[in-house]
Amino acid sequence: MKTKAITGILLIMFLTITLSITFREVSAMETQGVTILEITNPNSSTVSGSIVYWTFEIIDPDKEAVPGEIVQYSIRVTNLPASDIPLQFDGIWVSFDPGLSPVYGNWYFNFEWPTVSIGETYEGPFGFFIWTNNVPIGYVQGGFIGAGVNYGSPESQDAPYTVTIVSPAIPASVDIDPDKLNLKRQRKGWVTVYISPPEGYSTADIVVETVKLEIEGAFFPMVWFDIKPPKRSIFTAKFDKSDIVNYLQTLFHGHGRGFIEFKITGKLVDDTPFEGINIIQLIF
Repeated sequence: MKTKAITGILLIMFLTITLSITFREVSAMETQGVTILEITNPNSSTVSGSIVYWTFEIIDPDKEAVPGEIVQYSIRVTNLPASDIPLQFDGIWVSFDPGLSPVYGNWYFNFEWPTVSIGETYEGPFGFFIWTNNVPIGYVQGGFIGAGVNYGSPESQDAPYTVTIVSPAIPASVDIDPDKLNLKRQRKGWVTVYISPPEGYSTADIVVETVKLEIEGAFFPMVWFDIKPPKRSIFTAKFDKSDIVNYLQTLFHGHGRGFIEFKITGKLVDDTPFEGINIIQLIF
């Protein structure tokens, strides 16, 4: 087998004609290329001189969950432009460390794998945990999630993941100004949120850097806060209005629901999570 220099590729492996898969651990965004002179697939058709360069990434690899919650994982796989063959999967897997006990939950796979054209990217869910209610607080499930390619590059890529079981969030009262957002007008300014801490806590117990605004699964960082007198019982947080309006315009493309849920999340000094929800009207 002749060798062929592949510029810009972090790892080059030369394999003999085989349908076997070699597994190894690599970083989430490592690029790898494998040159195969001839491969015969199970349908007896032949692919000659094929090269596939691809990247594999877990979207949001580190997650938190509460007992009884479903935790979904999504991946992003790109068939790089240097390839000369569509990317086809033949396997997905999860390794467990320290090991998922059957009394805690189960893992479910999505086996509907797409074919990724040259230069294209697939992004979407591929599996999820279903936790039982008796999983202990503080339990950490971790390991590697990986994918293998059917032919053209019978290799695999892995990336690490974790799920940490945390206490359920306790409620906090939130008031949001404005309570209506006009998506036809992108005005500069703020979305201001007034947070009343959960019962038994004060504003001084809020860990400032953990306060975020969640809208339809997207998180927006706080850009300003205030707990000065005379409103020391209220934590005032401001978020960039233009960022929020841009996201909602992209999400709904100028039409959609008339109301949407804004959720404020954060943690207290004893590591207890809190959340508060308010409903905002959207004007299209």
